[in-house]
Amino acid sequence: MSFKMIKFWDTVVEFATWAHRGQTRRDGTPYIQHPLAVSKLLTTSENTFVRSLYANMTEDEKIVLHAIAVVHDVCEDVPAARDKLMTIFEQIPDHLNLLAVEAINLLTHNKNQLYSDYIETIISSRNVYAVAVKLMDMEHNSSDLLKKAELTEKEKQQLNKYRVSTLRIMENYE
Repeated sequence: MSFKMIKFWDTVVEFATWAHRGQTRRDGTPYIQHPLAVSKLLTTSENTFVRSLYANMTEDEKIVLHAIAVVHDVCEDVPAARDKLMTIFEQIPDHLNLLAVEAINLLTHNKNQLYSDYIETIISSRNVYAVAVKLMDMEHNSSDLLKKAELTEKEKQQLNKYRVSTLRIMENYE
């Protein structure tokens, strides 16, 4: 792993931490813990698509995938940070930059778009970086919901949305 890629990774984590400063999850934990958990799941999940993809990536590709996971909510939660984020990704080789920028754009959910259409856009893009991060995002969100003793009706609907979306993605990527 090159010094340039290590510096890139450090810059991404620092930027994501800055972008999510003051934000919290529903359980009160700092929001940055969510994208960091999504990044970790890329190496620990039992998801067959993600495991296979990760096993066949170069070290630089893995760093870029983890970086996308760490910033996957930045443009959605802090739209003003988008330009700075894109500048950070200019530090990596062009072929990875193009895939990463596309993945970040795909992962930025427009609230006016139906969630099912958003998932279909990610599927049809064939951008494996976006697909892997979205799968791990939904896995982490689902695991957080399943830790609760009792779910509200809205939370049950969210859990079902993640389950259906994960199945939809997996039927296209197995």
